[in-house]
Amino acid sequence: MSGAIMGHDPMLNMTDVMSISDRRLHKEMLHSNGAASSSYTAMQCTHSARYTSSMDFGPPEIKVTGGTATSVDPEEERLPPPDPTILYFPQDEIKLKSNPNWAKRLPNLKRRFASITKPSDIKEHHLQALNVSVENEVELDDLVPSITGQPPYLPPKEWTQQAATARKSSAVQIPLTQHKHFMLGNDHKAPDMDAFVKYSRELTCTTTDGLRAIGKRKPRPGHAAPNITHFRDFWARLELLSQYWETSSDHYYTSTGSAPPSPTHSKGLKRLSIFSSKDSLTESNHHKTDPGRRYKGFRKSTGSKMPESYRIDAVRSLVRTMATLFQCQITPPKRPPHLEIRTLMIPVTQTSVVWRTPANKEKAKRGILEGPVLAVQCRAETGFVKDPQAVVLDVARELAGILMLAQERAREGKPRETPGVGEWYTTKPRWGGGPGGEFGEAEGNKDWRPPASASYYSALAHKPTEEELWKRLDPGKGPWEPKVTYLAVGKDREVPEDKVFMLSSIYHHVSIMRLDVHPVYIEYLLHGQQASLDRTNTSWSSPRIQRTRWYDLLSGEDRGELFRALWGILSYQMRSGQAVSQGSDRHASDTSQLFSLRRKSLAPKESQNLTSQRSHSVAF
Repeated sequence: MSGAIMGHDPMLNMTDVMSISDRRLHKEMLHSNGAASSSYTAMQCTHSARYTSSMDFGPPEIKVTGGTATSVDPEEERLPPPDPTILYFPQDEIKLKSNPNWAKRLPNLKRRFASITKPSDIKEHHLQALNVSVENEVELDDLVPSITGQPPYLPPKEWTQQAATARKSSAVQIPLTQHKHFMLGNDHKAPDMDAFVKYSRELTCTTTDGLRAIGKRKPRPGHAAPNITHFRDFWARLELLSQYWETSSDHYYTSTGSAPPSPTHSKGLKRLSIFSSKDSLTESNHHKTDPGRRYKGFRKSTGSKMPESYRIDAVRSLVRTMATLFQCQITPPKRPPHLEIRTLMIPVTQTSVVWRTPANKEKAKRGILEGPVLAVQCRAETGFVKDPQAVVLDVARELAGILMLAQERAREGKPRETPGVGEWYTTKPRWGGGPGGEFGEAEGNKDWRPPASASYYSALAHKPTEEELWKRLDPGKGPWEPKVTYLAVGKDREVPEDKVFMLSSIYHHVSIMRLDVHPVYIEYLLHGQQASLDRTNTSWSSPRIQRTRWYDLLSGEDRGELFRALWGILSYQMRSGQAVSQGSDRHASDTSQLFSLRRKSLAPKESQNLTSQRSHSVAF
């Protein structure tokens, strides 16, 4: 008699979300007559429908039923699923290097990228034109920045080992995060070593034990059920993802009526197989379905058929728990993300963005955020082996996404750009003539005016008509996010380069990228030859990207390393003692005025003359 909230947590029992009155009613019905069962079932269905209508966070494929969530029993015998999807990482094929003479003969990036009319037009020379170098499989000690004279922000490996063994060692060297007076940049206390051990323990358990615990199944013999609390939502999303990618538990055998053989020699492709060349990749046909073939495991289909929302929800729930620890918020973009190359707006892929919660309580109440701190990009493409063009597109999406994040961080101290403010096409009403008026009426149209007897609130309650919306002259919203104070959170003010971080995810893997970029390079992307460029000192012209190896979300060891890497990055980005420029304070004041509750009307700036921007048709 247990219900479930399929949209929020697939394995959450309905009694966990029942109100106090419902619990009391349930207890009374257990001691009443035989009609209690039908009454409780009716109450349960009503409560489930009410809760689901107000909190529906799950993917559309999940439906609310009277029982528990639809999950796969790994011990159930069934027909074999399709063959596993081949893992091939396109970043291992394209090697991007910077040209030291690039600044002496600057390419016309706008003309080159404006010639792209379809995705197949994007070639490797478009990526080389940006002059960005990429270094793969960088160690975490080199990826996470450090400050001279300060302990490292990356937690030591002993912390992860301590979380895995559930022991505390007095020999562990305590870094900066354990200091009593360590505060975050928004005046909140930073999490300490105890929090790291407690949270990391939930991720470092084996995938099989975690999935059995989230599915409320009995633990395996000799294994204790892990206590999953903080990352419960992540494990619920990971269970859905495992139904397409968890190949380590694949067990194929021939049904003969006796006990199945050992699965040691029938696993097919290994989950962590990373191939170095396409020549070694062929479609797997080891497990053709025949009348006597049977299967046990977590998978029900192949990874290429998994809904994209499963990957997005799993990565987002993991990052959300980490961001909450460091007083941050993760939100999807509210404006279509674009990479700006002069007046060219190139759409890019951006799944979520992590923002810092402001220290000012009034701003926090109004929902104003600061940052960005880092971004998340999830991509659903899996056919890299058969489609060479998909390899170039995937690398282009990564490159465009992290460059766009660098442009957002470079907006610190700059006035908010709203295209068309003060221009004639947003201030002067006009009609080109022609019979019938603007809406086809012979006498034309008149603006709506509230009657003299109408009250103030009735005028506000008036819903604009199509004619009023047509006649309204307003500037465009622009590419900047609303209710955001753009800051380069975590930037070292003593060096000009900014360090930008982004999480890239394909298949069931996550890699962390770091971009070191000079502000002059960002100005060149925005303004081209009109920017103040130094052609003698070319240090600004070579942005560098460093990336970690691909961490497998279905591996306990990789999840622990990913947690450690995110902890170190957020500790560095959210550290206190960062000097904020006066322009940033002025911009924060402008944002506060723009989004105040009373919404005072601001006069357009006389000196503002923004160039019109057009959006490109091909998205990265």
